[in-house]
Amino acid sequence: MQEEEFGKFGPVLEKVKKKLQEASNQIDNVEVRCRAINRKLRNVEILPANDVQVLIETLEEDFGFDDGDAETNGKLSA
Repeated sequence: MQEEEFGKFGPVLEKVKKKLQEASNQIDNVEVRCRAINRKLRNVEILPANDVQVLIETLEEDFGFDDGDAETNGKLSA
């Protein structure tokens, strides 16, 4: 009887091992994507606040926004 129960333990252990390997592979994939994103972000620069405002105003002019179209009380509308 005990040998029967212990015999069932092997397949269950194999299933757990397979799931753990799948989880490990998923973590590896996420790490690869994270490194790729970090490489891309390395070249991103932070614009000073004044430059951001000038950029927004330029884009508004380029796309023909009126004062009320893109901003509401000084905040961009969602």
